[in-house]
Amino acid sequence: MPTTFIDFQEIKKTVTVEDAVAWIGLQLKPSGLQLRGPCPVCKTGGDRALVITPAKQAFYCFGSNQGGDVIALVAHIKSCSMKEAAAFLAGPGHD
Repeated sequence: MPTTFIDFQEIKKTVTVEDAVAWIGLQLKPSGLQLRGPCPVCKTGGDRALVITPAKQAFYCFGSNQGGDVIALVAHIKSCSMKEAAAFLAGPGHD
């Protein structure tokens, strides 16, 4: 079965971390230059456990001690692989 190529670099260029936050339905509040809220996956660390830093196009979850780019954020929140997260971000219906 052939695999579909997903250009991770192109996704990171065209999909902002703010787009991903909206598409996966995260409820975050502005805190300085960041967005913060509880992590719906880890359910630990309180109301500031999940940090999104738009200027860096990155996230960090204090509950799981992991972070990364927009693809890693979706993989963390949707509990899926990086390839599945990239496919979600590249998919239709996110305009």
